[in-house]
Amino acid sequence: MKVTRQIIATRRTMLRAQLYFLAKKSLWMYLFAMLIIGYYMPLPGQSWWLSAALYFVCLMVIVVAPLYYLSAGTKVKSGAFNFNIEFSEENIQVFYPKSNKAETKSWDWVQTIDIINNGARITVRMPNRLVIFLDRLNSGELAFFKKMKDALHK
Repeated sequence: MKVTRQIIATRRTMLRAQLYFLAKKSLWMYLFAMLIIGYYMPLPGQSWWLSAALYFVCLMVIVVAPLYYLSAGTKVKSGAFNFNIEFSEENIQVFYPKSNKAETKSWDWVQTIDIINNGARITVRMPNRLVIFLDRLNSGELAFFKKMKDALHK
C-alpha cells in the first residue's frame, strides 16, 4: 500500500509543529529555569512560587510566543517545507516541487509514528527537527501507519 500526501507549510502548521516540540521538550526547561529564578529573586512582597509563575508567564507571552510566531512566518516564506511525500512499505519518497528535487528515504529516517484521532504524527530524524502531521486518514491508511509503527519498534 502507498500513502501519498502533499505537505504545504502554512503559519498554522508551522506553529503546530513548533508548539509540539515546545510542549515535548523546551517547556519543562523554561519552567525549571523560572522556578530557580523565582526562588533566588522573588518579586517584592510575593512568595517565590508565585514569582516563578509570573516569570514563566511573562517569558512565554513576551519572549517565546512572538519569537515562535515570527519564526513560523520566516519558515513559511522560505518554502523549504512544501513537498509531496509518498510512504510505501519499502521506503519514503520526498519530492520538492520548488527545486524539482526528489529524495528516497528509508524507514530509518522516521523516529516515531503516533496515531492521533484520524491521523498520524510522524517525527523524522533531521538536525532541525521536523514533524509531519497527516490528518483525515482513511481506515486503510491508518492501518498502514499502525503496521509501520509496529515495524519501527522491532
